[in-house]
Amino acid sequence: REAIARDPKDPWPRPPPRPRIASAAAAVDPAARDWFDGILRPLAAIIHRGAAAPEIHALVIGIDEYPAGPGRNLYRSLSGCASDAIDTEQYLRSIDVPADRITRLVSPAAGEPAGELPTYENITRHWLRLIDQVPGGAQVYIHYSGHGGRVVTKFKDLKPGGYDETLVPTDIGKASRRNLRDLDI
Repeated sequence: REAIARDPKDPWPRPPPRPRIASAAAAVDPAARDWFDGILRPLAAIIHRGAAAPEIHALVIGIDEYPAGPGRNLYRSLSGCASDAIDTEQYLRSIDVPADRITRLVSPAAGEPAGELPTYENITRHWLRLIDQVPGGAQVYIHYSGHGGRVVTKFKDLKPGGYDETLVPTDIGKASRRNLRDLDI
């Protein structure tokens, strides 16, 4: 077991030097790999102080396409969010997170089954599945790349500012216009 190096000016311990990432990570954008390595690996090392890393379960969401709905298109389509989600999934796989513990919802669906678009229903269903099925001690990683928003709150007593912050699903332009609100999360 390697000792964790400590900087006297920094109260957070630094993890021991990490081994090189497996070659499967070569397809992942180096900047994204560095960003994830800067978050996931040190977090596991700090929390578990050298113990075996806990199992990771992930919900990865990337939304480029926001189709127009009744009346007008509420949000313009983006570019790069779906590829962020794909890069995130590739990175998680490169650090040995099994495919059956990663759920990816992307729009446009680029080969994804229609039932797995990042709609309000699908995001909520998979989020609740993680809450219900992930064992204690496991880590849950949720990645969202897409529009965020603000809507008038339904709970004025809880939100004196009057607004909820939201994640915007791909089906926001449909008749229901449901956002995933901070209070839902």
